[in-house]
Amino acid sequence: MKTKRFNREKMIRRAGYALFWSWHLIFILLTVTVLVPYITIPIFQDAFKGLVPWHYTLYSTGLVLLPLISALLGATRFRGQPVTLLRYFYGFEMTLWFFMLVRIITFRDFNPGVAWLIANIVLSQGAFFMLVWFQHKQVKEDSDSSGILYKYSATALLLSTITAMVGLYFGIL
Repeated sequence: MKTKRFNREKMIRRAGYALFWSWHLIFILLTVTVLVPYITIPIFQDAFKGLVPWHYTLYSTGLVLLPLISALLGATRFRGQPVTLLRYFYGFEMTLWFFMLVRIITFRDFNPGVAWLIANIVLSQGAFFMLVWFQHKQVKEDSDSSGILYKYSATALLLSTITAMVGLYFGIL
């Protein structure tokens, strides 16, 4: 009788896919059932009346579109790479979504301090996204012996440093 061996690599791949897609199912359901009727539509209506600034409509639209765009990106660009999917989801998408939600709910005024925080968050998120993108290209071009991160090692180091410094800055706050 043949016994099945535990394949750790296969289990990690399946867990990565299950985690990404189950969270996206929850994420999209939450977005469609809660955010659209209770946040996005009222913000659009109030913006047309002149009661709410228009930048809130951009953030609320971003809250709705980000999970949909990320699911599309996960199904097309990051297909077959569960580790990249998880890095993208937890490192970029979740933090950006949370930032936009906090921006709508908590930060009402747009003073220089809030502008500085937003600039740091956007810079860090852009740097992390670029690192995930470089890693995705390296996995895609695995036949190339030099690797894309080696080709852009100075850029990858700079982006990692930016992400680490902004994280340290917010950790100290």
